[in-house]
Amino acid sequence: MENSFNNTASLVSSPFEVSSRILMDKAAGDAPLFKIMRIYATGKNHHLYKHGLKGTPLYIKWKSIKGRLFNPNNSRYEYYGGRGITMYPLWIHNAKRFCDYIESLPNYNRPGFTSIDRIDNDGNYEPGNLRWATKVIQRNNQRLSKLNKTGYFGINFLNRIYKPWNAHINVNKKRTHIGNYATLIEAVVARNNYIIGHNLTEYKLNEIN
Repeated sequence: MENSFNNTASLVSSPFEVSSRILMDKAAGDAPLFKIMRIYATGKNHHLYKHGLKGTPLYIKWKSIKGRLFNPNNSRYEYYGGRGITMYPLWIHNAKRFCDYIESLPNYNRPGFTSIDRIDNDGNYEPGNLRWATKVIQRNNQRLSKLNKTGYFGINFLNRIYKPWNAHINVNKKRTHIGNYATLIEAVVARNNYIIGHNLTEYKLNEIN
């Protein structure tokens, strides 16, 4: 019995230990009943360790973001990965790290704050550049549409001689007409003043160039 025990101890501490761990990883991945073995063999940071997040809203957001960033076949890839936007390296293969960070941000689980928004729209999905936002905040943090020829949000040009610059804003899915103005800058200032005067803090002011 003593010799048998010594031989076993020798095997565990030998180079074959690596092969043993690989087999245990495979067993842990293939058989649900080996959950305890999986934790022992791989540790919580290993890809085989079950984080229990699959199918949850945060996990779905993580998968969706990765699709936009890394899958050229994704319908929105050109606006994300195609622009060079990427994800914090420690989050790419670790949903748990990503979800833990997202849960720690202000407004998590607050009614209406359902979107994960990048503060710098040209920045990456990384610590310090993410926040929970309402759909209005996220929409107003987007880049100008390619169809926008004025260079400002909520301003468009009317094909007319008198006061051709129109200022407007969408609040609660309803467009509000602010007014028509003789110059572009007048229209921009009027829209900014409307936002300030009505305390529409979720709306971004236009920066006058």
